[in-house]
Amino acid sequence: MTIQFIWCGKLGTLFLELFLNSGIKKEDISVITGSPEGSQELAKKYGVQVGTRENPSLVFLGIKPQQLSMTDLSMYSKNTLIISPLAGVRAEKIKTEALVCRIMPNILLQNNHGTTLVYKTEESESLKWFLSLLEKKWNIVVCKTEDELNQLATISGCGPAYFFAFAEILGQLWQEHGGDSESAQKTIENLFLGSALYSTESGKTFAESINTVASKWGITQKALDTFAEKGLKDIIDAWLREAYLHWNTLSESA
Repeated sequence: MTIQFIWCGKLGTLFLELFLNSGIKKEDISVITGSPEGSQELAKKYGVQVGTRENPSLVFLGIKPQQLSMTDLSMYSKNTLIISPLAGVRAEKIKTEALVCRIMPNILLQNNHGTTLVYKTEESESLKWFLSLLEKKWNIVVCKTEDELNQLATISGCGPAYFFAFAEILGQLWQEHGGDSESAQKTIENLFLGSALYSTESGKTFAESINTVASKWGITQKALDTFAEKGLKDIIDAWLREAYLHWNTLSESA
Protein backbone atom coordinates (compact mmCIF):
# COMPACT_ATOMS: atom_id res chain seq x y z
CA MET A 1 0.00 0.00 0.00
CA THR A 2 1.46 3.35 -1.10
CA ILE A 3 -0.16 6.64 -0.13
CA GLN A 4 0.01 10.17 -1.52
CA PHE A 5 -1.17 13.21 0.45
CA ILE A 6 -2.01 16.27 -1.63
CA TRP A 7 -1.73 18.92 1.07
CA CYS A 8 -1.96 17.77 4.66
CA GLY A 9 -3.58 20.09 7.21
CA LYS A 10 -5.14 19.22 10.57
CA LEU A 11 -7.53 16.67 9.11
CA GLY A 12 -4.84 15.23 6.87
CA THR A 13 -2.47 14.68 9.79
CA LEU A 14 -5.15 12.70 11.63
CA PHE A 15 -5.32 10.33 8.68
CA LEU A 16 -1.55 10.38 8.25
CA GLU A 17 -1.17 9.21 11.85
CA LEU A 18 -3.92 6.63 11.32
CA PHE A 19 -2.06 5.15 8.34
CA LEU A 20 1.27 5.10 10.14
CA ASN A 21 -0.26 3.45 13.22
CA SER A 22 -1.80 0.79 10.97
CA GLY A 23 1.66 -0.38 9.95
CA ILE A 24 2.16 1.48 6.67
CA LYS A 25 5.87 2.16 6.29
CA LYS A 26 7.01 5.78 6.41
CA GLU A 27 8.79 5.40 3.08
CA ASP A 28 5.49 4.35 1.47
CA ILE A 29 3.81 7.68 2.28
CA SER A 30 4.53 10.87 0.32
CA VAL A 31 3.30 14.40 0.95
CA ILE A 32 3.14 17.58 -1.06
CA THR A 33 1.90 20.83 0.46
CA GLY A 34 1.58 24.44 -0.56
CA SER A 35 5.18 25.18 0.38
CA PRO A 36 8.51 23.32 0.50
CA GLU A 37 8.80 24.37 4.15
CA GLY A 38 5.47 22.79 5.03
CA SER A 39 6.38 19.55 3.28
CA GLN A 40 9.75 19.37 4.98
CA GLU A 41 8.17 20.02 8.36
CA LEU A 42 5.86 17.03 7.89
CA ALA A 43 8.76 14.89 6.68
CA LYS A 44 10.81 15.81 9.74
CA LYS A 45 7.97 15.17 12.18
CA TYR A 46 6.65 11.90 10.71
CA GLY A 47 9.56 10.58 8.66
CA VAL A 48 7.52 10.41 5.46
CA GLN A 49 8.67 11.22 1.93
CA VAL A 50 8.28 14.56 0.16
CA GLY A 51 7.12 14.78 -3.44
CA THR A 52 4.79 13.17 -5.94
CA ARG A 53 4.50 9.38 -5.99
CA GLU A 54 3.72 7.56 -9.25
CA ASN A 55 0.68 5.25 -9.24
CA PRO A 56 -0.08 5.35 -5.51
CA SER A 57 -2.64 2.94 -4.09
CA LEU A 58 -4.43 5.78 -2.30
CA VAL A 59 -4.52 9.56 -2.63
CA PHE A 60 -5.81 11.72 0.22
CA LEU A 61 -7.07 15.12 -0.95
CA GLY A 62 -6.18 17.58 1.79
CA ILE A 63 -6.90 20.63 -0.36
CA LYS A 64 -9.73 23.14 0.09
CA PRO A 65 -12.73 22.87 -2.26
CA GLN A 66 -11.78 26.05 -4.12
CA GLN A 67 -8.37 24.56 -4.91
CA LEU A 68 -9.80 21.60 -6.81
CA SER A 69 -9.81 23.39 -10.16
CA MET A 70 -6.07 24.02 -9.75
CA THR A 71 -5.26 20.40 -8.86
CA ASP A 72 -4.48 17.94 -11.66
CA LEU A 73 -5.80 14.48 -10.81
CA SER A 74 -5.94 13.19 -14.38
CA MET A 75 -2.67 11.28 -13.90
CA TYR A 76 -4.32 8.71 -11.63
CA SER A 77 -5.68 5.48 -13.09
CA LYS A 78 -8.49 3.15 -12.01
CA ASN A 79 -5.99 1.36 -9.78
CA THR A 80 -5.83 4.40 -7.48
CA LEU A 81 -8.35 5.25 -4.77
CA ILE A 82 -8.91 8.96 -4.13
CA ILE A 83 -10.27 9.89 -0.70
CA SER A 84 -12.08 13.22 -0.87
CA PRO A 85 -13.18 15.04 2.30
CA LEU A 86 -14.00 18.16 0.25
CA ALA A 87 -17.20 19.69 1.60
CA GLY A 88 -19.86 20.26 -1.03
CA VAL A 89 -17.86 18.73 -3.89
CA ARG A 90 -19.62 15.83 -5.57
CA ALA A 91 -17.58 12.91 -6.85
CA GLU A 92 -18.40 13.77 -10.47
CA LYS A 93 -16.63 17.12 -10.03
CA ILE A 94 -13.33 15.35 -9.43
CA LYS A 95 -11.96 14.82 -12.93
CA THR A 96 -10.08 11.55 -12.85
CA GLU A 97 -10.27 7.91 -13.91
CA ALA A 98 -9.46 6.86 -10.35
CA LEU A 99 -12.05 5.50 -7.94
CA VAL A 100 -13.36 8.35 -5.76
CA CYS A 101 -14.65 7.82 -2.24
CA ARG A 102 -16.20 10.82 -0.53
CA ILE A 103 -15.91 11.11 3.22
CA MET A 104 -17.29 13.71 5.58
CA PRO A 105 -15.65 13.56 9.01
CA ASN A 106 -16.27 15.93 11.88
CA ILE A 107 -13.92 17.72 14.25
CA LEU A 108 -14.50 15.18 17.03
CA LEU A 109 -12.22 12.68 15.27
CA GLN A 110 -9.32 14.34 17.04
CA ASN A 111 -10.85 13.23 20.36
CA ASN A 112 -11.64 9.74 19.02
CA HIS A 113 -15.40 10.36 19.27
CA GLY A 114 -16.08 11.52 15.73
CA THR A 115 -18.26 10.13 12.98
CA THR A 116 -17.24 9.87 9.34
CA LEU A 117 -19.86 9.67 6.62
CA VAL A 118 -18.81 7.64 3.57
CA TYR A 119 -20.13 7.50 0.01
CA LYS A 120 -18.63 5.03 -2.46
CA THR A 121 -19.65 4.12 -5.99
CA GLU A 122 -17.48 1.04 -6.48
CA GLU A 123 -15.52 -1.48 -4.46
CA SER A 124 -11.79 -2.10 -4.47
CA GLU A 125 -9.26 -3.79 -2.22
CA SER A 126 -7.81 -0.40 -1.28
CA LEU A 127 -11.26 0.86 -0.34
CA LYS A 128 -12.01 -2.23 1.78
CA TRP A 129 -8.70 -1.71 3.57
CA PHE A 130 -9.42 1.98 4.14
CA LEU A 131 -12.93 1.41 5.51
CA SER A 132 -11.83 -1.39 7.81
CA LEU A 133 -9.14 0.93 9.17
CA LEU A 134 -11.73 3.64 9.86
CA GLU A 135 -14.09 1.21 11.59
CA LYS A 136 -11.39 0.14 14.03
CA LYS A 137 -10.74 3.74 15.07
CA TRP A 138 -13.92 5.78 14.59
CA ASN A 139 -17.63 5.48 13.97
CA ILE A 140 -18.47 5.37 10.25
CA VAL A 141 -21.80 5.57 8.41
CA VAL A 142 -21.91 4.38 4.80
CA CYS A 143 -24.47 6.41 2.82
CA LYS A 144 -26.54 4.89 0.02
CA THR A 145 -26.45 8.03 -2.12
CA GLU A 146 -24.33 11.15 -2.37
CA ASP A 147 -27.35 13.29 -1.56
CA GLU A 148 -27.83 11.31 1.64
CA LEU A 149 -24.25 12.10 2.64
CA ASN A 150 -24.84 15.80 2.01
CA GLN A 151 -28.02 15.82 4.09
CA LEU A 152 -26.63 13.81 7.00
CA ALA A 153 -23.50 15.97 7.02
CA THR A 154 -25.66 18.90 8.14
CA ILE A 155 -26.14 16.91 11.36
CA SER A 156 -22.89 15.01 11.92
CA GLY A 157 -20.48 17.43 10.26
CA CYS A 158 -22.06 20.63 11.54
CA GLY A 159 -23.38 19.06 14.74
CA PRO A 160 -20.55 20.02 17.10
CA ALA A 161 -21.20 23.71 16.37
CA TYR A 162 -24.91 23.21 17.20
CA PHE A 163 -23.96 21.80 20.59
CA PHE A 164 -21.56 24.68 21.21
CA ALA A 165 -24.28 27.20 20.25
CA PHE A 166 -26.79 25.54 22.60
CA ALA A 167 -24.17 25.42 25.37
CA GLU A 168 -23.39 29.10 24.87
CA ILE A 169 -27.07 30.00 25.27
CA LEU A 170 -27.36 27.89 28.43
CA GLY A 171 -24.24 29.58 29.77
CA GLN A 172 -25.68 33.02 29.08
CA LEU A 173 -28.95 32.11 30.82
CA TRP A 174 -26.99 30.68 33.75
CA GLN A 175 -25.37 34.08 34.25
CA GLU A 176 -28.62 35.98 33.72
CA HIS A 177 -30.16 33.95 36.53
CA GLY A 178 -27.36 34.71 38.99
CA GLY A 179 -24.43 32.44 38.18
CA ASP A 180 -20.98 33.64 37.15
CA SER A 181 -19.10 32.95 33.91
CA GLU A 182 -16.61 30.51 35.45
CA SER A 183 -19.27 28.32 37.03
CA ALA A 184 -21.31 28.54 33.81
CA GLN A 185 -18.50 27.12 31.69
CA LYS A 186 -17.75 24.27 34.10
CA THR A 187 -21.38 23.41 34.76
CA ILE A 188 -22.35 23.28 31.09
CA GLU A 189 -19.25 21.24 30.21
CA ASN A 190 -20.11 18.73 32.94
CA LEU A 191 -23.72 18.73 31.78
CA PHE A 192 -22.82 17.68 28.23
CA LEU A 193 -20.00 15.31 29.15
CA GLY A 194 -21.98 13.63 31.91
CA SER A 195 -25.13 13.29 29.80
CA ALA A 196 -23.18 11.71 26.95
CA LEU A 197 -21.48 9.26 29.32
CA TYR A 198 -24.78 8.41 30.98
CA SER A 199 -26.38 7.64 27.62
CA THR A 200 -23.41 5.57 26.47
CA GLU A 201 -22.86 3.61 29.68
CA SER A 202 -26.54 2.96 30.43
CA GLY A 203 -27.24 1.63 26.94
CA LYS A 204 -30.56 3.48 26.93
CA THR A 205 -32.06 5.26 23.95
CA PHE A 206 -32.30 9.04 24.13
CA ALA A 207 -36.06 8.75 24.78
CA GLU A 208 -35.43 6.29 27.63
CA SER A 209 -32.76 8.58 29.08
CA ILE A 210 -35.22 11.49 29.06
CA ASN A 211 -37.70 9.42 31.04
CA THR A 212 -35.11 8.78 33.76
CA VAL A 213 -34.73 12.54 34.28
CA ALA A 214 -38.21 13.91 33.61
CA SER A 215 -41.16 12.77 35.76
CA LYS A 216 -44.61 13.07 34.25
CA TRP A 217 -45.78 16.17 36.13
CA GLY A 218 -42.37 17.55 37.07
CA ILE A 219 -40.44 20.73 36.28
CA THR A 220 -38.23 19.09 33.64
CA GLN A 221 -41.22 17.69 31.78
CA LYS A 222 -42.82 21.15 31.76
CA ALA A 223 -39.69 22.54 30.06
CA LEU A 224 -39.74 19.68 27.54
CA ASP A 225 -43.41 20.30 26.80
CA THR A 226 -42.57 23.95 26.14
CA PHE A 227 -39.84 22.84 23.72
CA ALA A 228 -42.50 20.94 21.79
CA GLU A 229 -45.04 23.78 21.94
CA LYS A 230 -42.49 26.28 20.62
CA GLY A 231 -41.60 23.95 17.76
CA LEU A 232 -37.98 23.15 18.69
CA LYS A 233 -37.83 20.28 16.19
CA ASP A 234 -39.11 22.55 13.41
CA ILE A 235 -36.55 25.21 14.33
CA ILE A 236 -33.69 22.70 14.16
CA ASP A 237 -35.05 21.26 10.92
CA ALA A 238 -34.99 24.78 9.45
CA TRP A 239 -31.28 25.06 10.37
CA LEU A 240 -30.57 21.79 8.59
CA ARG A 241 -32.51 22.76 5.47
CA GLU A 242 -30.64 26.04 5.18
CA ALA A 243 -27.32 24.26 5.67
CA TYR A 244 -28.27 21.70 3.01
CA LEU A 245 -29.25 24.42 0.53
CA HIS A 246 -25.92 26.15 1.10
CA TRP A 247 -24.18 22.78 0.65
CA ASN A 248 -25.78 22.47 -2.80
CA THR A 249 -24.71 26.01 -3.63
CA LEU A 250 -21.12 25.12 -2.79
CA SER A 251 -21.41 21.98 -4.89
CA GLU A 252 -22.57 23.92 -7.93
CA SER A 253 -19.80 26.50 -7.63
CA ALA A 254 -16.97 24.00 -7.05
